[in-house]
Amino acid sequence: MNQLASRYSLPLILLFMVGALALRAADLRADPPPDLSWSTGPYTDEALVTYSARNLVLYGHWQTDDFLPLVVYPLVNYAMVLVFKVLDFGFIQLKLLSLVAGVLSVLVIYLLVKEDSGHLAGLLAGLLLATSFSLTMYSRLGLVETVQILFLLATGLFYVRGLRRPLEMGLAGFLGASSFLLVKASAAFVAPALIGAGVWELVLARRNRASFQTMLRAIKWGVIGVGIAACVWFVAVYLPYRTNYFQYILRHSLSSPMGHPHGVIGYLANTFSVGLETGLLSRLAWPAAIGFLTLPVIAVGRKPVFRYLGLWFLIAVLMLGSMNYRPDRYELVLVPVLLASCAAALGRFLDDGTIVPALKPTILKTALYSLWLWPLFAQAVVYTDYLWGRIRTASDPGITGLTLPVALAIGFAGYALVRHFRQEIALRPLLARTLLALAVIALTLRMDFGQFSNWYRNRTHDIVTCCRDMASILPNDAVLAGGWAPILLSCSRKRALAITDWANIDDPIHRHGVTHLVTTEGGFDGELFWNLYPQLMSRPMDVLRGQIGNIVLYLYVLPEADEQPPETEPGS
Repeated sequence: MNQLASRYSLPLILLFMVGALALRAADLRADPPPDLSWSTGPYTDEALVTYSARNLVLYGHWQTDDFLPLVVYPLVNYAMVLVFKVLDFGFIQLKLLSLVAGVLSVLVIYLLVKEDSGHLAGLLAGLLLATSFSLTMYSRLGLVETVQILFLLATGLFYVRGLRRPLEMGLAGFLGASSFLLVKASAAFVAPALIGAGVWELVLARRNRASFQTMLRAIKWGVIGVGIAACVWFVAVYLPYRTNYFQYILRHSLSSPMGHPHGVIGYLANTFSVGLETGLLSRLAWPAAIGFLTLPVIAVGRKPVFRYLGLWFLIAVLMLGSMNYRPDRYELVLVPVLLASCAAALGRFLDDGTIVPALKPTILKTALYSLWLWPLFAQAVVYTDYLWGRIRTASDPGITGLTLPVALAIGFAGYALVRHFRQEIALRPLLARTLLALAVIALTLRMDFGQFSNWYRNRTHDIVTCCRDMASILPNDAVLAGGWAPILLSCSRKRALAITDWANIDDPIHRHGVTHLVTTEGGFDGELFWNLYPQLMSRPMDVLRGQIGNIVLYLYVLPEADEQPPETEPGS
């Protein structure tokens, strides 16, 4: 079947890319699904991350106040400056970079998986990524995560090719370093993943002098690529904005709004719940389950592609476990790895019917795989409402302690099964394995397209309507402040002042001439203004009410300020 897939791979991958574009570009003015995330990030963050680009185009400076996202999203802001200058400001323009990155990722994951598992598995990976509901919905938003995923996939592609052609390893090093220095700092897990994968390959090549020397040349070029990315970051970000950079990292990235887990049990519970509370994994149940179960086997037993992807997944999960604040978009980085692993397993099954490959399990390997299964069973207990009320304990220690023996029992049962057969377990009849694989693919596509269809039929346009209303209501000299201000003025050239939990909270009215405030019901912005300007906020003022889904917005027309706020430390 691989030969047949290779013959039609070009038209098929182009078809998948066109399909991905159609899904991602369908009615870009529509609101995201209301259940896409529990956070408001899908509504507000696409304007917040490009805030610096807007300032440069409108006012000629990246920084006009305390908020400078350029320092952690430099590449996105430079690209958005070009978009704004060519296409002007607009709600659609904010989304274009993420949309293009999402479509290109379909091509890159195809090329990456093809390096390991052939054309058929590569095409399946491209299809799964093109139609994935979560990736589709986030590609429609002007967020950084889709661009980050593209860089991580491209890093893996050039890393694998660089093992044979060392010059391409330089591009892998540049893209890998750029993914966290120039795109988003949370991609820092790629550094230990690349180092671990490189060391792994060095150990495997140590007995072949020619391969070992090629690996050393590749590592040299990789270091050069990392150095170039570091120099770009040093000149473009660190030298001019180092104070802002460290403030942003310390206050916005490392200081999680909900804190961090305490103790080993808390960390394990956090790690095991990755993708559960956000519903991210339940949106792609079949690929997630197959990909998770097969990833460690494929990573250990196959080519460098899945050694890189396996380390990507493992280190990213460990990183996410350190955060209590973990909205869906943070966890999105795990999805491409699960899709790639699922595609490789299905591709091999379609090609030769393999269900369980020929393995040489040991007690140590079985114990490690059982530990890998541990979070899966912990999630199963929670997801099934504690197995329909049969499990009494709902505490973190109870769940983690209860599911470890289950994982070990299942793992060693598999060990006994594999040792008994001593050869691969396969389904040989072509028709049977084709029908079974098609059933899995059909169930996956049905889930993806069902979710998309349900959103599309019930879609709303509240955000773009509020943007138009805001542009017409505010006078030309207005200064609108609030966390929602940049997105609500995304169709306008009027001044938006972003207020976060640490930026622009030191006397915004007198420092920036704020004339209007937008906040959500009980939101941080309103509380801040009441604390800073109690007499001002207690005066009669015009208040307009709007609504985006279940989110209630209030627009305050502030009276003229005649009081000084209490002295506060900047950023306090």
